Amino acid sequence: MGMLKTFLFGNKVPLPDAVKRSMKEYQKEGEWTDHFFCKVRTNEGDYYEIIYRGVQNSRGFVKLIIRADGSIPHIDEICQDNFEDVVWIANCTDGSSLFISRTGRKWSKYTVTPYTRIIKLLSRIQGDCWDEMSEDIKEAWQAYYQVAEVYIYEQKVIRECYRNGTKIRKRLFQTHITTLEDCRILERNRKKMVRSAYYQNHVQLKTYEDRKKLLRYLFSHTRWYQLRVWITVLELLHHHSRLLNEKKLTEEDRMEIENNHEKLMDENARMFEGDIDFYKELRLILRNPDGMDENKK
Repeated sequence: MGMLKTFLFGNKVPLPDAVKRSMKEYQKEGEWTDHFFCKVRTNEGDYYEIIYRGVQNSRGFVKLIIRADGSIPHIDEICQDNFEDVVWIANCTDGSSLFISRTGRKWSKYTVTPYTRIIKLLSRIQGDCWDEMSEDIKEAWQAYYQVAEVYIYEQKVIRECYRNGTKIRKRLFQTHITTLEDCRILERNRKKMVRSAYYQNHVQLKTYEDRKKLLRYLFSHTRWYQLRVWITVLELLHHHSRLLNEKKLTEEDRMEIENNHEKLMDENARMFEGDIDFYKELRLILRNPDGMDENKK
């Protein structure tokens, strides 16, 4: 029976009877209910996040936070604008967990094989041509090398964050309890993954001209009989053509980079656009009383 319930309704925290009664009391005609898969545990106790769907608003849903004893807390208790409260823990845990399980899983599977190959090819060039290169060409070689070096390193970070996040998710689905510390760990791993993926692409974009400079030099200075060097250069050209450059970006891509570059490079910045207006937007969809209206439903 337990496995059947999990299959039909998902692996979620069971709701106490007192919480179910309050949930039904605040439910309106035509709405159906869902709830966050964990209960949120704080120093003040345990809380459950209920979602009412089929609501006639722009989002199509509203939320209600209920204490474990079935009582309804005021908004000021659960929504404190500090990214540490009940509503933030529930929202951040849910969003970060989902990101890690979907996007993080996909990113963690990206292979580093082409980049280890680039390092091997560039090492050949270094062995065959280094003494003849001018300083600016050596710098161009180093820029191309950096692309592979950074990608491999950041891919290790992504995979480590995916493993760390997956461990937390597994525990949350076993205990159905999340805390501020769980939320912070998940968010930290999510941010590190996003920053690593961005930096992988950023380095490719900023080294495009240097990579071209190196390849032009090699094409013009490789002698016709240097067969091994020619094969290496052609393979480097192939990899270069597959890397990012400005011409491959859409206008939307350019706007995203322009708007988000600074905060993606700043480890202390709030990264996600939804974080900025999180509390303003959330207050519009909470059914909890705000203190002025004790019977808000």
